[in-house]
Amino acid sequence: MAFLPSGRKPKVVGSADLCCFGAMKPSFRCLPLVFFCLVLTGCTSLGLRHRPAKTSAAPSPRVIGRVSLVNEELHFALIESAQTPETGTKLHTRSRDGRQTALLKVAQQKSPPFLIGDIVTGEPHVGDAVLQPRSPEQPASPPAPPAP
Repeated sequence: MAFLPSGRKPKVVGSADLCCFGAMKPSFRCLPLVFFCLVLTGCTSLGLRHRPAKTSAAPSPRVIGRVSLVNEELHFALIESAQTPETGTKLHTRSRDGRQTALLKVAQQKSPPFLIGDIVTGEPHVGDAVLQPRSPEQPASPPAPPAP
């Protein structure tokens, strides 16, 4: 048997000393751990887990074109688009990295495929995507024509 540097024999620890409930005297040191384990398993079996809050998914806007020209002096942007939103429709522009750069309002349709959008707020840049927000009742894609 090895001796400690002080020359004493090391104390032999029995299995009763390692357990939280000894053979002779019960110890309550493990009681909080046991209680925590019971509560944790009880909550998960009852379905009381943390669930993310349900968010109302707003319809995502659709890309309808790109900014082709910006005239900052006259506060308008020329939009190249195959779509023709109604006059007065609000459009958003986003840069390539996804930041919203401006809010535009459709003023008039120039010679197709171009629209003129008055700059309401922000600073659009050439090449920015132009998005039209969808209304909640507007479908994500146009309905398919009925089969003959």
